[in-house]
Amino acid sequence: MDEVPKIQYITFLGQNQAHPSQMKNTIYDIAKIAHLSPAAVSLALRDSSEISTKTREKVKAIARKLNYMPNSLARSLVVHSTNILGVVVHEVNSPFLADIFQGIQEEANRQGYMVLYNPVSDSRESAVRTFVSKQVDGLIILPTSKTKDDIEYLIESNFPFVLFSRRMFDDRADYVVCNNEKGAYDMVCHLAGLGHKRIAYITYPAMNSNFKERFEGYYRALRDNGLEASDELVFLTRDEETDVPQNVEKLLSLKNRPTAVFTSGDIMAARVIRMLKERNIRVPEDIAVTGFNNIELSELYDPPITTVDHFGHEMGSRSVKLLLERMSGKKTGEPEHVIIEPKLVVRKSCGAGLSWAKS
Repeated sequence: MDEVPKIQYITFLGQNQAHPSQMKNTIYDIAKIAHLSPAAVSLALRDSSEISTKTREKVKAIARKLNYMPNSLARSLVVHSTNILGVVVHEVNSPFLADIFQGIQEEANRQGYMVLYNPVSDSRESAVRTFVSKQVDGLIILPTSKTKDDIEYLIESNFPFVLFSRRMFDDRADYVVCNNEKGAYDMVCHLAGLGHKRIAYITYPAMNSNFKERFEGYYRALRDNGLEASDELVFLTRDEETDVPQNVEKLLSLKNRPTAVFTSGDIMAARVIRMLKERNIRVPEDIAVTGFNNIELSELYDPPITTVDHFGHEMGSRSVKLLLERMSGKKTGEPEHVIIEPKLVVRKSCGAGLSWAKS
């Protein structure tokens, strides 16, 4: 059940792979000759009213001189656009991203756009700059520490992009995220409502906004329900393969062991359940286990996992809509922050139907 499902509908843009237009000259070549920013050249080639008629004609003349129209797709850049959106992520096969990708793909296709995916790698050429050089119209990015400098570059270049899933550059970038703090809060309140007094939390370190906010929701729910917030009940996981088994052992070795475990993701919850079963600990009769994200695995696992739905499909769809509104000029001004409210999904792993659970 731990096998990661493959995403079949993704089209990848490799670091050394040519864009479908096979262009020899780029927007940067035009920008250098015209003494303009790449963003200004892009607007001029799209006949944007933000650029003067004189400058637009100058840019188009340079584009023609550079043979900046090697085929029909490239020629469309001068009049319209490539109708291609780029998606930059850290791990394309993550089940956490499957619903988000589907939302992106379906909304982009509905709006007449093709989607290319380029995973972040350790190569010298960044995924973001590769996409920009290949003339995509806009970018949808899952921000990480590896993309921070590139996002700064996009902001300075006025290149259209939207961040998703994680909050970064609050006052400078559009993003679409889930209310992670509320999701964690609701889950812990649910467990407290079932009668659990000691609720453990197995999580990744607070290395990005998602896990930081889930930490905050966990602690706030404990306080609001008059429960102990003890460091011995928090277990950090950096590598699931090695750390989850160790954390389960530590959890079970506690003199006053918890009766419920909240984890920061469904894959982690599934691993915890498996580890407990191997030690003849019943879930949920002995220890309740819950997750986060509501990936497909959570419904299929035994027992089905109580989790938090972050509405990944909606996150992907709204990311595309927001990006296209920026690209068209329909939305201007201050950054737009879309916060999607999560939903508690109660299944068997929390023990809600057991006789000892409160109604």
